[in-house]
Amino acid sequence: MPAGPLRESLITISNRFGINVIASDSMVAGKRAAAISGMLSPDDALAKALAGSGLAVSRSANGAYVVAKATKVGASAALTKANALRVDDDLIVIGKFQQSLIDRIPISPLELPFSLNTITREDINRRGFIRPIEVLDTLPNVQLGGDAGYGNPNFLVRGFDASVLVNNRVTNPSRGPGQPDDVFVDRYEVLKGPASIALGPIAGGGVINVVTKLPEQENFVDMYVAADQFGSVRAEVDINDGRLFGSDAFSFRLSAAVRDYEFDAEEVDRQEFAVRPVLSFDAGGATTANFSVGYKRTESVPNVSFPIFDDGSVPEQFGTDTFFGSANTDVVGEDLLVDAQVRHEFLDNLKLTLRGSYQDTTSDYQDRGGLYNYTGNGFSPANPYVYAYSQVSVIEQQTVFLDAQLLYDFKFADRDQAIVVGASYDKGDLDLFQGRFGQLGPFLIDEIDLPRIGSPQGSAPTDRTSWVDQTLYSVYAEAVIRPIDRLTIVGGVRYDDYEDIFVLPSNDIFSRSQQESAVTGRVGVTYALTENINTFVSFAQAFVPQVGVTRTGEQVEAERSRNYEIGFKGSLFDGALGFDIAAFSTTRLNIAVDDPETVGDFTQIFRITIGEQVNRGIELNLNLKTENGLRIDLGYGYLDQEIKDSALGAAFVRNAPDHQISLFGTYAVQQGVLDGLNVGGGVRYFSTRPSSAPMFEFPSVTVADGFLSYPIHSDTTAQLNVLNLFDEQYLESAGFGNTQGLQSFGVPRTIVLSVRTRF
Repeated sequence: MPAGPLRESLITISNRFGINVIASDSMVAGKRAAAISGMLSPDDALAKALAGSGLAVSRSANGAYVVAKATKVGASAALTKANALRVDDDLIVIGKFQQSLIDRIPISPLELPFSLNTITREDINRRGFIRPIEVLDTLPNVQLGGDAGYGNPNFLVRGFDASVLVNNRVTNPSRGPGQPDDVFVDRYEVLKGPASIALGPIAGGGVINVVTKLPEQENFVDMYVAADQFGSVRAEVDINDGRLFGSDAFSFRLSAAVRDYEFDAEEVDRQEFAVRPVLSFDAGGATTANFSVGYKRTESVPNVSFPIFDDGSVPEQFGTDTFFGSANTDVVGEDLLVDAQVRHEFLDNLKLTLRGSYQDTTSDYQDRGGLYNYTGNGFSPANPYVYAYSQVSVIEQQTVFLDAQLLYDFKFADRDQAIVVGASYDKGDLDLFQGRFGQLGPFLIDEIDLPRIGSPQGSAPTDRTSWVDQTLYSVYAEAVIRPIDRLTIVGGVRYDDYEDIFVLPSNDIFSRSQQESAVTGRVGVTYALTENINTFVSFAQAFVPQVGVTRTGEQVEAERSRNYEIGFKGSLFDGALGFDIAAFSTTRLNIAVDDPETVGDFTQIFRITIGEQVNRGIELNLNLKTENGLRIDLGYGYLDQEIKDSALGAAFVRNAPDHQISLFGTYAVQQGVLDGLNVGGGVRYFSTRPSSAPMFEFPSVTVADGFLSYPIHSDTTAQLNVLNLFDEQYLESAGFGNTQGLQSFGVPRTIVLSVRTRF
């Protein structure tokens, strides 16, 4: 972070770490902060920013970072109860726009009584994954799912499918193109457990929020280039103007990327182009506005998924260099996201936030193929045949989102309290144009890599084969109450009215129209055991509308989930060791599945509900940073999945591992000719995963990675990442737990050399 006005430096630190920094305008006015660089904790970054200013920072009982005069509150002194949240009368909470999952209410991550994991841009850059979002796979009970070819995979959280959001709003999920480009990303957040209070219809495991970059006050140009041994080349640029048109009121940021990926399989490739300008306006602090336009285009020949033998083994003919798709596949994805946000403050304690966005996403599949083993007799060494399919599809999806929130914060018993009320509107339309060209094969597995697997390319369809219209109206309220010192209560309630219309002109049996309304809520309590350690307990709910009718003609009601959780989080040894640990129990109710008595009969498409699914587990995160340059990040997740009261249960447990461990460490040389050298590495371990077939489990996986970086100039750093250091061949995705298809390999050993520089 370059040198600049202290107030803007504190804003930057607040945004980058997702923390609440409390200071007064009069206190920081006219002061400047020095340039800051390196792998630092929030405490270290704030201490460096305040160096020489006569100010110091301390942590309040609720986890906020409070800036005060050094003579009044020392950097290491504990805040008294009287000044824990107020240093001067004109105290402010720094932070401009609502992008985080917890921005809606004034609370710090430490004080939040729910599990929230944050991965910063620094973490993303250190790990150097080909798909940066893959860094989420290092979090406890977060597992990578499939990838449709756009480089944006899906995920499981605590054994359930997880939605991917952008700046705390749902995005177009169609095959992945609706997710933001990597160059737009500032950080990732994972809120564990049911989250309908924030987002309406959502699964019970958790949600992933992508926080995008905002303009900063300083001027800079960041450039990044990278290449690997397969021939991939990536180039990214990040341009920031803190005083656009020479005015303090306007700031501007432009992020752009061009990438050409090559892979182990020669036929596979992917090209990406992305650009996102962001304009911010600040009218003296009372009114702020933010406007952005993000565009992304991806064109690829993806390597689609494959089947495995009925005993769970992978045929020896299959490898990361094997091509499983159609030879003439062409998959194009385009996404346009227009976003605006305005915040106005009334009377210093009443804030109105208006948000709106429009997203247009297109997925164009020209002759996309895939391998399956539906040959009637199972797929085994004795019957080594598979077949492919071929189709042309175009998916068009548009979403309009509007949201209004009113936040009122006030003092009661000399402690800060707050309540927010709001309403939102979410309208989505999806049109599918599709043409199928039938089955290809069957093929012997020895013939899979041959170009003749492909079929003649069909023409793009012109008529809609199906369409979906979804509308969601919501109202909600949430509050932060601090009745006594050290105790914080967070509670909220939400009402959602959801309507879904699906039309399939070729078969009215599949067409549907359904409406569902639900009231959900959450409540949690945090207690500060010490200045830096909190304990919490919480309860949360979620619901997901479901499709279909029972044999009695009744609409299947929404799936419900509830979660109980208890945990600890904080830091020890003057902030050197950060930790959070949680134990949870999530119950899914009213899970709809196909009626087994009518499966295969397309004249009777009925559904039934099965009994409860209960996922229980433990999650641990440890983050160690020492003064001598050592940093260690450790994550462990344990998950136990159980279906109760259902003979069908085993088929519906997702293939998430029981145990998941991630360990990554780096050491930064502090002096001598190698001063600035960072070296490190780590391992990721996933235990066996359950399958829908009772005779086997998917095997365990251990993957090692290496890391090396060195500052070749004061503003330029070269970095070397070796992914999958020992070239382990493993299943990254295991479909939905079956053997018939949808399997995919993780990346082979990949050596990535990159350079980052700032002008």
